[in-house]
Amino acid sequence: MNCKLFCLLVPTKPIQIPKKKVSCFCNVLPTNNGKNEQIFHIHMCPKDNAMWEQIEFRDYLNSNNKRAKEYEDLKLELASKFRNDRGSYVLGKTAFVNETINLATRKMTTFPVIASTLSAKQLGDFVKDRYGLDDQYNCTLFRTGMNHTYFLSNTETKYVLRVYSHNWRSKAEIIEELALLKSLKDNNLSVSFPIEDKDGAFIQEINAPEGTRYVVLFSFAQGEKIRFMDIETCFRIGSLMANIHNCTENKNINRVSYNKKSLVELPYENLKQFFSDKLPEMEFIREFGGNFQNLDFDHTKTGIIHMDIWYDNMAVTDEKEITIFDFDFCGNGWQILDVGYFCKQLFFIESDKEQYELKIQSFLRGYQSSRFLSEKELRLIPKAGASIFIFYLGVQAQRFDWSNIFLTENYLKMFVGRIKTWMDYYAKNEVTVAK
Repeated sequence: MNCKLFCLLVPTKPIQIPKKKVSCFCNVLPTNNGKNEQIFHIHMCPKDNAMWEQIEFRDYLNSNNKRAKEYEDLKLELASKFRNDRGSYVLGKTAFVNETINLATRKMTTFPVIASTLSAKQLGDFVKDRYGLDDQYNCTLFRTGMNHTYFLSNTETKYVLRVYSHNWRSKAEIIEELALLKSLKDNNLSVSFPIEDKDGAFIQEINAPEGTRYVVLFSFAQGEKIRFMDIETCFRIGSLMANIHNCTENKNINRVSYNKKSLVELPYENLKQFFSDKLPEMEFIREFGGNFQNLDFDHTKTGIIHMDIWYDNMAVTDEKEITIFDFDFCGNGWQILDVGYFCKQLFFIESDKEQYELKIQSFLRGYQSSRFLSEKELRLIPKAGASIFIFYLGVQAQRFDWSNIFLTENYLKMFVGRIKTWMDYYAKNEVTVAK
């Protein structure tokens, strides 16, 4: 007896079952060596009958050798014990069968997800079809994060695929981001820009398990990410940032505006879901918010800002040509925010503060070679940099689905400690630009 071969025969044509019967069965008695023997036991029942659960029962046994062996042993034991008592034989199996069906039903239940990782192969096939690319292109997952990034390349050309997380950005927000990138490209500014498909569309939609996800193909930024950059590279970064700000000054897009509410107040509320407001770090953020006023930034230049310019979002070639990418957080606000954020990132990358001062001076000179910074804007750099760090701490709480490694008191203490160190440094040092 081989229980693993248990099967259910499904007729290819409808069979009329008597109205008074919920199910019926027939024995098939072919001739075998001249004798009539029962070879099959066929059940026929309506499609909504409980008998159909036996298909799940069969599939579960076929995929679980241990459970199938247990069923085989039970049937052999019952067959030996109730050789001439079919009713007792069937009753003896009932508990095992019901338990197995419950296991099968639980195993086969499809649960909703909040985040998925798309198959690189299937995504690559989809994109190659939409963009008319040949089969030589290979798609690979680069990394997951706020959004997921894939590389699509052949031996000569490379593209970047961004798969936006479900419900992270609306289609309207992405359209605004792409319009900004196209405008910067048209002004000959070195940014990674979107590529249109064979129908002229820039945004693809994919039905992921959690819902609709948007996909955009971008140009690849040539060069490498350089964490420890030299003084000349800092100058060039400042110049490129200033030219982007020249292009976006006094302009607005239909996206978030960065101000006290979005930079400090909402992040604090997001963090309160995970941390007690009595923690010293939470008290620090609350006090910082009390000292942060929108009026502080009056008479400073405003426009569209990137909000995340640092070494991880730029590529630098050997010739020190720089390309900036990942405008996912772009929005409207005081343009000194971009300057302050880059300075604060460099502050923690460069542990030697003498080197930091040399590099930050070069960055600010590069910026001022293309765009003037007022004395007030220079004084606001510490506050601007700290506010963006608080903003991103709030994002980490908001995007719990991305990663929850940040939501510990130790991480909060470390992160806020960095902000304090930055503010303490500039309580003793003034931001100036040597001429």
